[in-house]
Amino acid sequence: MKSTLENPLAFFTDYINHGISSDLIKYKQEKKVVRDYANAFSGDHVPFDERTLPFKESNFFTIDEFIKREIEDEVNISKNFIEQGFEKRFSNNNELQSYSKFLNLKLAQLSEIDVTNQLTLILSEFKSFINHYAVSTTKYQFNYSFCLLKKNPSNLYNLLTEKPELIKCSKKDFINAFTSQEVRVKIKWLPISKRNKKPNKTSLIYFIDELINKGFLPSYMVHDVYKHIKYVFLDVNGEEFKHLKQSRQNMSENHDFKNRIDSVISSL
Repeated sequence: MKSTLENPLAFFTDYINHGISSDLIKYKQEKKVVRDYANAFSGDHVPFDERTLPFKESNFFTIDEFIKREIEDEVNISKNFIEQGFEKRFSNNNELQSYSKFLNLKLAQLSEIDVTNQLTLILSEFKSFINHYAVSTTKYQFNYSFCLLKKNPSNLYNLLTEKPELIKCSKKDFINAFTSQEVRVKIKWLPISKRNKKPNKTSLIYFIDELINKGFLPSYMVHDVYKHIKYVFLDVNGEEFKHLKQSRQNMSENHDFKNRIDSVISSL
């Protein structure tokens, strides 16, 4: 059984209950082959240039070293899934804590089974890995502002306020909104649809999508993108954006303000 994003420790549950027994047999078989070869080609009856050293237990790798070699790739796969699990739940502290408790419960169940020293060390390593993420993320006071990566938010502000302006706010409030700070004054998104003269929601959705797609905003934001938008932005009338999911479904490939937004993104 392979580990998955939904159950990142699935491999180890199956391995401890079933797989380890076959690896123990495999270990003994490999050890026997090495021992038989050493015994056959050591001693005075073997020509000197073909002779090997006698077999010694201390020269053969241990069962713990063998197991580490066999499951090293699976350890890395599980760690990657665990990291993705924390990233997926990053915007919800309750989900983060529940996820951490679930993983630690699974580890506790696995630790109750009589296993080799190497597996005990691996399970302990997982526990430290999980707790590191749990402590780091739950200490973080989360809000739904944005976190601009790689670029100075002042530059983005200047591009968005060039004629024709896409936003209206102070530079200070904009920087707060794009540096993971608490948003006290929201940003007005100014575009108006040419067709119905109403606040243009699709242009804002496209703008945030492109920042994420181009690596200027963290990828985890896709999971709660509408919450981020509502936390940071108001429409041109100073009202909260509504029905954003529906607006995305109706968004055309060549929507209003696409070229203007593309110009902003490409200038970052």
